[in-house]
Amino acid sequence: MDFSSLIKKNIKHNIRNYTAFLFGNIIIQCILLMFFTLAFSSEFEKIPSSSAIKSEFNLILTGMVLFSIFFALYTAVTFTKYRGREFGVYYTIGLTSKQIIKILSYENIIISFASFIIGTITGVLFSKLFFMIISSILKTSEYTDFFNIKAVVIVFLISIAIFLISTLYQLYYIRKTPIVEILKSKAKKDIGKTSFITGIISLVAFIASLILYKKSFSDTEYSSTMLKIGLGGTFISLYFVIGFAMTFIVKTLKHFKRFYNNNILFINSLSHRFYSLRNVLYIVSIMTSGAIIFTSLSYSTYKSVKITTDTKYKYDLSFVVPLNTSESRIKEILKDNDIRVKQYNELEGLNVFDLRVTGEDLIPHGISLVISEDSYRKFTGESLNLRDNELLYGKLSDSGLFKNSNILFDCSNVKKTSTFSEYKKKIPENKYMFFEQQNKKYNKTLVTNSSASKYFIRGINITVNNENYKKLSNMCNEESKTKDILLNIDPYDYNYYKKNLQQDLKKEFGDKFADTLCIKQEEFDEFLKSSQFNLFTYSFLGFMFLIGSSAILYFKTIVTSREDVERALKLSRLGLTTGEILKISYKELAATFLLPPLLAILIIGYFLKNMLNLIPNGEVLFYNCFHIFALYVAIQIIFYVVTAYKYKIIIKDI
Repeated sequence: MDFSSLIKKNIKHNIRNYTAFLFGNIIIQCILLMFFTLAFSSEFEKIPSSSAIKSEFNLILTGMVLFSIFFALYTAVTFTKYRGREFGVYYTIGLTSKQIIKILSYENIIISFASFIIGTITGVLFSKLFFMIISSILKTSEYTDFFNIKAVVIVFLISIAIFLISTLYQLYYIRKTPIVEILKSKAKKDIGKTSFITGIISLVAFIASLILYKKSFSDTEYSSTMLKIGLGGTFISLYFVIGFAMTFIVKTLKHFKRFYNNNILFINSLSHRFYSLRNVLYIVSIMTSGAIIFTSLSYSTYKSVKITTDTKYKYDLSFVVPLNTSESRIKEILKDNDIRVKQYNELEGLNVFDLRVTGEDLIPHGISLVISEDSYRKFTGESLNLRDNELLYGKLSDSGLFKNSNILFDCSNVKKTSTFSEYKKKIPENKYMFFEQQNKKYNKTLVTNSSASKYFIRGINITVNNENYKKLSNMCNEESKTKDILLNIDPYDYNYYKKNLQQDLKKEFGDKFADTLCIKQEEFDEFLKSSQFNLFTYSFLGFMFLIGSSAILYFKTIVTSREDVERALKLSRLGLTTGEILKISYKELAATFLLPPLLAILIIGYFLKNMLNLIPNGEVLFYNCFHIFALYVAIQIIFYVVTAYKYKIIIKDI
């Protein structure tokens, strides 16, 4: 048999492992090609370099490249060490290190070339769907550069880099590692030892890091240094804690002799599996944490936008009309535009220019909507019982409340005055109404949609008692008196009716009122548009980490399945049936696949719980991460079922 025949037979013998290795590389290069094609497309290059979207995209793309290289190299290193006995056989038949390296180089060339070709083809095929999503997110013209030579070259260079690094590692491993160690490398994983003292120290460091992390937020001043130490210490010590956990559990269970003796085979077998897979479990736990964070950020971004929109816009549709407009005329306009109304409301109000008075200083604030206490009760069901010259200031945020200033409602249309004393000299008392700061109440309730136009602002609702409202109404001219039309309607594409409705309002009432048209779904789309790219990329990264972590665990367990076959043979010689061996294997696999998401949700949940107040809608992010955890567990169960099925086939063949 010549050297080329040896290479062919070697590849044929390892085809199952090569398939898993090749499949991982194809997925990575397919994803990278799609993102690099987008980065070099003419449409994307038109986006200003200063744009947040572009800078975030470049950062994410860099992270994906690093992750892809890490994933490819990890599988290469694992696969190389797994083949220790095979290399030992090569040595026994007289092959030199140089010849073994030559075999591995040919293998790497074949895998790199095949993954590049297949990854490029699949990348181009999936690019159209990928770019349709991106075009929708960025609200731009559809991307047409499905094949970009620059992107292909970059991915090809990354493939070469992975090939070179993998080959250099294998060269170092074969030449520098003694033959005895190479022969033992495959079986070495079954020898697991963890120092009890080291484990205790790492556990203390892990708990101390978590406490330090919490303390960084609970102090009067936020400490970024404590935060970094807490995060770093947690994830570094986690590696040793994973190895120590089984040692601690085994030592503890030995005190419960009946339970320990009844499950001695499973407990010790599981401890050996945990020792051998400690590196993998650690990496997968970190990746799972990243998957939960990224996916939670994406889902929480969407939920936060929805919560914000629902808070600011209680009604599907709203606009302002003159007070004397009849309800029948408004409904006629709505009917002409095929708008099906589920709930119709009218809110009478006064659009009054208000000034903030502090001492002698007058600070113009703008046009505010003033409503009566009866109107407030009608829409909220809440009785305020406001006294004379007392008001309720409704605003969603705490900014711009001017709590230390008085409020003056001006109905005179007077030109600017420099001081409050000068104002009172010029303006008669029947043209303004003054409210002292101690008579102001505050809440975060808006009766209207929080909209704004040139002449009408609805971000603030000010409520006064009925008597004060009547007095203020008598002071104001008729143009200041309006009513807000607040509607909930059947789901409808606003792009269909918006233009026609706005034209009808303009024709009926003029530009001043037509510009007040506010559509909740449109506002939601605008909010989401600014976050959609992050939403998409976070989802994509979360999905990539999620699938990647499961794939690594699956790859590792399948690659090392031959050792499990050898263990199964030994157990069968002890008298265990195939069913009993499978039962033990199933339990081990279940614990192996479910440990990473469990560790991830405990750590991420703890981190998020202690920083809820620093994140907008932090509670949404915190509780959504549990939904993502449930999704990840479901995916892990799928991988577990597939792996268990393969184990069943392998074990039954012995």
